[in-house]
Amino acid sequence: MKTVGIFGGGQLGSMLTQSIFKLGGNVCIYDESKNSVCSRQVAKFYQGSYHDETCLQNFNSNCDVLTYEFENIPYSTIFKFNHKAIPEATILKICQNRIYEKQFLKKHNLPIVRHIIIENEHNLEEQLSSFTFPLILKSAKGGYDGKSQYIFNGEAEFKSLATQIISNHEFFPAVAEEKILLTKEVSCIIAQTQDGNIINFPIIENIHLDNILDYSICPARINTDLSKALIHYSTQIVKAFNLIGLIVIEFFLSSTSPNSDLSLENTNIFINEIAPRPHNSGHLTIKAFNLSQFDVLARILLNMPCNHPELILSGSTCMINIFGESFLNNPNGNLNFHNCALSKNLIDLNIYGKAPAKPGRKMGHLTVNDIDAISAIELAKNLKASLCQ
Repeated sequence: MKTVGIFGGGQLGSMLTQSIFKLGGNVCIYDESKNSVCSRQVAKFYQGSYHDETCLQNFNSNCDVLTYEFENIPYSTIFKFNHKAIPEATILKICQNRIYEKQFLKKHNLPIVRHIIIENEHNLEEQLSSFTFPLILKSAKGGYDGKSQYIFNGEAEFKSLATQIISNHEFFPAVAEEKILLTKEVSCIIAQTQDGNIINFPIIENIHLDNILDYSICPARINTDLSKALIHYSTQIVKAFNLIGLIVIEFFLSSTSPNSDLSLENTNIFINEIAPRPHNSGHLTIKAFNLSQFDVLARILLNMPCNHPELILSGSTCMINIFGESFLNNPNGNLNFHNCALSKNLIDLNIYGKAPAKPGRKMGHLTVNDIDAISAIELAKNLKASLCQ
C-alpha cells in the first residue's frame, strides 16, 4: 500500500491520517514542531524546517504521494516535489496569496467583492482615496482566522491606525476590499479524483465569532437554487485549476431583500477565499456522512475509487469548536465530559491533544444532530458550556 506524506501535523493532518489508516495506507508526517498532534500517531515523523533540504529529501524518499494540511507551507518546498503533490504546487501558490487568488477568480469571471491591490506602504492614503469606506485591508500573505487584516468603518478609524500599518513593512502587498453587508457565510467542500470524478458535499453554513469559526451547520439554511449555484461556481473553480485533490470554497452571501429567505433571486454571491485542503467547517462530515472530507481525500491520495458522499442522518447537524478558553476557565485545566456522555444527540467528540491551551486556539470540536438547525445549535452550545462546569 502507498505511503502518504503530509506536510503539517496538526488536527487536520491527524484526522486525515486516521482516514488513510482505515484504508490500509501508511503515513509520514513533516512538521516544524516536534510536539505536533500527529507526532504521537505515526511511525515516521520528520521534524525540521520547511527549508531543511536534507530532512525534506529523507521525508520525500519515504513517500509515494504528498499533500499538506495548511496553506502557509512555502510554495518552493512543495514545488520541489510537485510530481508527487496533491493538490499540485501552483494551486497552493494561488491560494496562499490573496492577490493571486483575486486575479485567478477575476480571470475566470467568478464573483468577487470590489477590491484594489495595494502594492506597498508608500502613499497608502492616496492609494485608498479611490475606494469608499467601510473597507477591509488584508495582507496578501499569511492571514487566517482574521489575522493580518484591519476593518475600517470610516476614515477616522483608518487615520488612527495608518502610521502603525505603514510601519509594518511585512504587511504589504495587500488587498483592500469593500466591506459588504454580510447575511451569511457558507462553504462548499469539493474534490476531483485522479480519474476525473468531481465530488461535492452539500453546502455548509458557518458562523464566526471574533473572525474565527465558532460553529457550522449542515444542511445550510438556504434554498435549493442558491445551493446549486454555489456548487456550480465551485465546480468551475475545480475545472479552472484542473484540480486533483480536495479544496474548500468560502462564500459570502449578501441578501438584497432582508426580510425574505436566502434565494438565488435576492442574493449577491461573492467568493471569499479558497482553501486547498480539508476545512474546519467539514469536521461535521465525519459522522453525518458515509464518507467524511478526510475519507474522500484519503481515497484520492491512494488512487482508490470514491463515490459521492451521502448524508446518513436526518434533521440538522451542528459542529462547534472547542477553544482554549474551555480549558483555561476550568480550575484544574480539565474538561467536564459528564453531560456529553449522557447526550444521545452527541455524535462526535474530538479533543486534539494540543498543548498548551491558549485563548482562541482550536483545541477540539463536538458535533450533534437534532431535528432542526435551531435545536442542534442550542444543544451544541449547551454541551460546550457544560465542559467548563
